[in-house]
Amino acid sequence: MTSGDALKTNWLSEDLYMKERRLSEEVIDALKNYKASSILKREALSVLVKLLSEDKIIELKEIFKEIDINCTGTISVDELKQSLKEAGIKMKTSQVRKIVQNLDYEENGEINYSEFLAATISLKDTEEADSILWVLFKHFDIDNSDSITRENISDALLKSGKRISKSDLDMIFKKHDKLKAGEISFEDFKDMLSHLSANPEH
Repeated sequence: MTSGDALKTNWLSEDLYMKERRLSEEVIDALKNYKASSILKREALSVLVKLLSEDKIIELKEIFKEIDINCTGTISVDELKQSLKEAGIKMKTSQVRKIVQNLDYEENGEINYSEFLAATISLKDTEEADSILWVLFKHFDIDNSDSITRENISDALLKSGKRISKSDLDMIFKKHDKLKAGEISFEDFKDMLSHLSANPEH
């Protein structure tokens, strides 16, 4: 083996190691668990992505770029499957397809950058986590009542060009209105997003 071959081998080994380190079980678990999110939670995470500074998402940005093999700005089933294989993570094609389907909020058959960040973002290393969550909460608390009502959610979604059905609103309040008060408090909201600041592995 020549010195050039050795250098190339070392580079490839390091590249695969970095991909395995970045595309960890923690990230994959976050992608898989995103399917359980309610419409309110998914929308809140999408808004959160826009609130965070670049330094808070730089590592996730690099992971996305690694998975986006064809550099299209989206992740396809084949790209995710290939990246998982290179990272030494075994998963059936049907499972990979399910992950993409669950994250594909825009229903275009692929995962875009915002969808990926929404599923994998974390605030556990962010000192101002409560402040960020409060700003996020106020995004939905349109009438500044320090609680989120059904009308608030409908209005907030309409501002983003989205509509929500009565049945979906019923599901949101059944899941997140812990006191059954007909409104979602800040504590309810924080509980909904508790995984963002949890220290244990996803």
